[in-house]
Amino acid sequence: MPCGPINSIAEVFDDPQIKHRGMRIDLPHPSAGHAPLVGSPLKFGRAEPAYARPAAARSTQREVLHGLGFTDGEIAKLRHEGVV
Repeated sequence: MPCGPINSIAEVFDDPQIKHRGMRIDLPHPSAGHAPLVGSPLKFGRAEPAYARPAAARSTQREVLHGLGFTDGEIAKLRHEGVV
């Protein structure tokens, strides 16, 4: 049975290996100033992952979902089900 410590979020991001691998990133956010996020675990030699923007704010979810082809009815159903 695998076992290990159960860390808080602060303890996770304070771990030397997490810091070395750059697993915490901070992206500019229009309303929060910055958004702390988990970085990509995929590291390829000299190719750095590109982080374009933080997650969409709830107020822009409808625009994003419309852009993906969802109808107003489908979006309403997703909201009702707690998906978004």
